[in-house]
Amino acid sequence: MSIKLPQIIISFILCMSLCLFSSFYTQKSMQHIYDEIENIENSIDKLKSADIYIRAEKLKTYMHEKEKILEMLVPHEDLHDLGIQICDVVLSLKIDDLDDSRKAIALVKENALHLIKHESLSLSNIF
Repeated sequence: MSIKLPQIIISFILCMSLCLFSSFYTQKSMQHIYDEIENIENSIDKLKSADIYIRAEKLKTYMHEKEKILEMLVPHEDLHDLGIQICDVVLSLKIDDLDDSRKAIALVKENALHLIKHESLSLSNIF
């Protein structure tokens, strides 16, 4: 049984497509989360807490929408931690605890940057 060149090429293209999709989807999702949480952080002193809470709820909804696919692409522990941290931001904003909100926001930013860095398509992640 011999493997033919077209089968190898098609398999290679499919594998590369999956890798690129994984990388771009993760990067785009985590960058969106990072940008949104940074907007929330910058708005804490400028907007009403109800408006900031609504933004945080939208971020939580976004995370839940992306979570199903992201669970297949990134480590579960990191994704689970990020989800808990976003919930912590939402809850602390809901009760107007700005100190805890800032701490939770810092953790969300750190975790999102960690996932961006560690899930990027690079030689250091391959070897």
